[in-house]
Amino acid sequence: FLFESKQGYCDYYSSAMAVMLRAVGVPARVVAGYNIGDYDPASGVYTIREANSHAWTEVFFPGYGWLEFEPTPSRPAFDRPETPEQSPEQPGDLGDIPPIESFLPDDAPIEDPGAGMGEGYVSDADYSSVLSLLQWTITLAAAGVIGFLALAYYWRRALKGLTPSQRPYAKVARIASWLGRPQRPSETPAEYVDWLGRLIPGYRQSLALLGASFTRAQFGRQALSAAELLRLNDAWHDVRVALVKALASRWIAQRLPSRPRWLQGRT
Repeated sequence: FLFESKQGYCDYYSSAMAVMLRAVGVPARVVAGYNIGDYDPASGVYTIREANSHAWTEVFFPGYGWLEFEPTPSRPAFDRPETPEQSPEQPGDLGDIPPIESFLPDDAPIEDPGAGMGEGYVSDADYSSVLSLLQWTITLAAAGVIGFLALAYYWRRALKGLTPSQRPYAKVARIASWLGRPQRPSETPAEYVDWLGRLIPGYRQSLALLGASFTRAQFGRQALSAAELLRLNDAWHDVRVALVKALASRWIAQRLPSRPRWLQGRT
C-alpha cells in the first residue's frame, strides 16, 4: 500500500500512519467508528448509515492526550478552531500543537512501538502472531472435521445393505485391511478369522463367532436371536479394541527410527 498502490480505504491510510508513527516511538492507534450522518430537522435526530463508517488515527501528545488526525486524502482534516481564552464554562481547544519532533530527544533511538502504552497494549507483531495462530487452529480443526465426516461417510457406505448379523464381521475386515491384510477373494470367513487369530491370539473365540455369524447370515439366510446379536456385538467390541491397538502399534513402529546395524541383534 505505502510503496506500490498508494490508494485504498480509510483503514489503509489510518493503519499506515499509526505504524509509521510507532516506528519512530510516537504512541499512535487506529480508531474505527462513524462520522456524523444526515440530520433530520423534523425529528431532530441524525441518521447513521453504513456509508458513514470510517477509520482514522489518534496520536498521543504529553500534556494533551489523544488527538485525532485524518490521514485519508478524500476526507477533510479535523477542525480545531483557535480560542483566545479558555474558561471553565466553555473550555477552548488545545491551541497550536507543537511539532512531533519537539517531543523527541535528540538522536532518539527507534524503540518498541508498544513502549509506554501501558500493560494492556498489544503490538502489531503480537496481534499478527495471535491472528496467525488462530487461523492455523481453525484450519486444522476444519480439516479434522472434514476428514472425520469423509471417513464416517466411507465407513457407512461400505456397510450399506448389510444386516446386523453381517456388519460386525465386515467392520473387523475393514480395520484389518488397514493393517495391510485384506481378505483375499478365495478366502472364506472362517479362514480369514483364523489368520486374524494369529494377529490377536487372545480373541480367537470372538473372531470365530464373528465369522460364523456372517456365514450363517450370508449363506444360510438365518436371522440371529436377540441374545445372539448381543453376544455378537460384545465380540465385535472386544476385537475392535484389539485391532485398533495393533493398528496404533504398527503406525508408531513405522515412524520410529530404525536401530543402527551394530545394535541389531542386541538386547
